[in-house]
Amino acid sequence: MLKKTKALAQLNRLIYSSAIEESSSGTINITDNSVLLDMVGAFKVLKIVYKGNIFIYNKLPEGYSIRVNDNVIRIVNLLGRNLPNDKIIFNFDGNMNIYKAEVKTFNANKFLLDIENINELRLVDKSKTKVEDDTLLIIDEPASEEVLIRRSQVDDDTIRGLYTDKQFKNGYSGYYNYSPSRKSFATGRELTNNSTAIGNKTGFAKNIIKKQKIQPVITTQKTPEVKPLKTKKKEPIKRSKY
Repeated sequence: MLKKTKALAQLNRLIYSSAIEESSSGTINITDNSVLLDMVGAFKVLKIVYKGNIFIYNKLPEGYSIRVNDNVIRIVNLLGRNLPNDKIIFNFDGNMNIYKAEVKTFNANKFLLDIENINELRLVDKSKTKVEDDTLLIIDEPASEEVLIRRSQVDDDTIRGLYTDKQFKNGYSGYYNYSPSRKSFATGRELTNNSTAIGNKTGFAKNIIKKQKIQPVITTQKTPEVKPLKTKKKEPIKRSKY
């Protein structure tokens, strides 16, 4: 059945390559806990190479697949769909620093994206801030919790909105969705309580739904509370009258 999915993707590439606007440049940026892609047209494959450990919350629309492995995120556009207006491809927890992002178009052209890390720029600006007087100022901040991601993963890798006229083994045809991690097909544009696993017993998909969203593997580390440092005022030197 995986061959059918690949064949469908190949057919769609041939159809959409002539209709999709070709792009030759773009920018990927990290803002807060979101990764955004700003480019004209749709891409076929987006490859992101990064440092760090992150837990990805998939925000991609129908027809997209996403996979993370060895600090490489690979996103494939199977149906030639454009990204949402907010340009967000995923949200994440953890620490991430992108140092390479490459796009492959539907016409098989490749180019590197510009990279903007808004989070790093904010830190640089903050470090350049100067205190004009000689007063030592330490802010009393409450103890906080830091989330540490042990390994990178995706909450849900389901490819939604797929369609086939050819029948599966159980005779089903129409809209379906596919999960590469579970290697399972289910009826419907997306997995719902009404979905059934294709080729399996009715109601099997309901057990999948309960386990659909992966939870991040994290540990919690408390940051010690920083107390303000009190500075003493210099007392004037008393001089003898004699």
